[in-house]
Amino acid sequence: MPKFSIIIPLYNAERYIGQCLDSIAEQSYPDFEVIIVDDGSTDNGALIAKSMAEKDPRFVYYYKENGGVSSARNLGIDKAKSEWISFVDADDLLLPDALTTFANLCSDNDIEMAMGTYIEESYLLKECFKEARTFDLILSRDRIMELMFMPHLYNYQGSACGKVYRRNLLNDNHIRFNTSIAINEDRLFCVEYICLITQRVRFTSFPVYKYIKRADGTMGSFSNSFKPTLLSDFDASLIMLDR
Repeated sequence: MPKFSIIIPLYNAERYIGQCLDSIAEQSYPDFEVIIVDDGSTDNGALIAKSMAEKDPRFVYYYKENGGVSSARNLGIDKAKSEWISFVDADDLLLPDALTTFANLCSDNDIEMAMGTYIEESYLLKECFKEARTFDLILSRDRIMELMFMPHLYNYQGSACGKVYRRNLLNDNHIRFNTSIAINEDRLFCVEYICLITQRVRFTSFPVYKYIKRADGTMGSFSNSFKPTLLSDFDASLIMLDR
């Protein structure tokens, strides 16, 4: 079985999905599967994804009716076969040595989660943001939970991307993305997973992910106008507090 299952929710990302898939196909660590979940796309992104699945057996394409990014990721978790699960958004990139980094971080049996940092490229800026500090840490559950809310070691860590999770912990405890939450669902997923950890987490400053902030992306659209779905952020916070 492959060591990593990489789950990509796809919705109307024909301009970006090709680069995203190429960034994974060119990984220095070859032992992985990619699960592309088409969430009812209406553009040509599906054709690009299917083409990759036809020429590279490590890539698998699934279609579902539109239900949102959380439902797409959940289907991907259901289909995953590997020991470790990771998420990549269709308009972002996985950096070339990301899986090699994760394989090294997860080499000890008592590691239950691994995290790297990311490079941020914004349509508002010409230069990329990259963390200057260097660290490679083994952290407890409580310490890593602090970083979800007070990320003094690094910038934002509430994203589900840039991390790997043990598939058996997700499945044995029925951890999935909450489909009723439209914003902060990533951090809610991370918090629910971290609550299950009984051993240790590895956290490295080595960048594994390239987050590209686009004007037409989800967070860009939220910043342009108010949407009622923003209120689900409060619901996510209450659930996290309860957990």
